[in-house]
Amino acid sequence: MWQFICCCLAAQTSYERTQFLNRLQEALEARGSDPLAQDIGLDFLRYLTKDEALTVLVERRELVRSLQEQLVLHQSDDDLITQIMQDHLQTVLNAEMQWLNRTIMLLHSAQCEEI
Repeated sequence: MWQFICCCLAAQTSYERTQFLNRLQEALEARGSDPLAQDIGLDFLRYLTKDEALTVLVERRELVRSLQEQLVLHQSDDDLITQIMQDHLQTVLNAEMQWLNRTIMLLHSAQCEEI
């Protein structure tokens, strides 16, 4: 999911797209065995400006929100295993949404402090 959002980051010019892809390459090469770098999309946040990171996280929040809505619409009581799988996915999405909301607020606060 992160990779999709990062690659779809709105870049205005071909120069910005090139810079973005160069930073992505740098992140992939530097990944190593850092336990915090297990999710390349999250680790890639280090290579973005605060504005770019905020854009990526807001896009991710919208994707998570959409997935949550789809899950509710397709809720199934067919069998216990399906219910367990849906519950797990909903739990993960809820945790992701909480993290995104906190992180977006932190970035907004950091931007306000810089002004």
